[in-house]
Amino acid sequence: MRAHYSMGLTVLTAEGFGDRRIIHGFSTRGGGTSKPPFSSLNLAYHVGDDPQAVAKNRQLYFAALGLDLERSTWAEQVHGSRVAVVDHNDVGRGALSSDSALPATDAMVTNLPSVSLAIMTADCVPILAFDPVRGAIGAAHAGWRGTLAKLAVEMIRTLKDVYGTQPSDCQVVIGPAIGGCCFQVGPEVVEAFTKNWTEYDDLCFISHSTDGWYIDLALANSLILQGIGISGKNIFGGSNCTCCHPQEYFSYRSDQGRTGRMAAVIGLVE
Repeated sequence: MRAHYSMGLTVLTAEGFGDRRIIHGFSTRGGGTSKPPFSSLNLAYHVGDDPQAVAKNRQLYFAALGLDLERSTWAEQVHGSRVAVVDHNDVGRGALSSDSALPATDAMVTNLPSVSLAIMTADCVPILAFDPVRGAIGAAHAGWRGTLAKLAVEMIRTLKDVYGTQPSDCQVVIGPAIGGCCFQVGPEVVEAFTKNWTEYDDLCFISHSTDGWYIDLALANSLILQGIGISGKNIFGGSNCTCCHPQEYFSYRSDQGRTGRMAAVIGLVE
């Protein structure tokens, strides 16, 4: 990931991902106006932060990206598997308050110009997709439940069904998330993967140590995307652990559940 500095914020982008038709970025936690424990660039309304601080933070972040906040679409993320197709009626939903966010949605796709998609995370995996042939984009929020449900694959399938996207044309970037070094899980989670991901018999994204089992969600999502035809050379990122670096990123696990949210954003330029 490459760090860019604008409006007093640090925005991360992936080298090699996209072209001049899109803008993308992953926020970090510094440079905003929120007070502890949400200090300081919290971008979520639903965590108990001052709504005015969140509004200012979102304006700052979108100004740093060079995008129009009111032309962005946000979702009510519920760790589910619904993929929404964002049309003209959805533009701006969730941008200025959580009340209008797309309900029970964890991934979105669109081909509308001058429209961006925003996904919030604080350990879960943010996944952005771009089809340079059809000019379509997608954004997904995948925790372990979304990863287990192969939400990233459903996002690409929706791009194919709606816009004709071929997986082999797609580029994907996996943003900062809890790494396999820190994401310790119970045996019930390991069992869920071993029962439902039988095509990955070696379970190379799951490791065991003396203190329990660990899952590498970024690697798991990369594997399933490669499994539907996306080249590994077109999958970027996936190495920034939010839990290892809580001073840089919001981490639900490191901050023991009371923390802010970052946002992964991708937008099509007019």
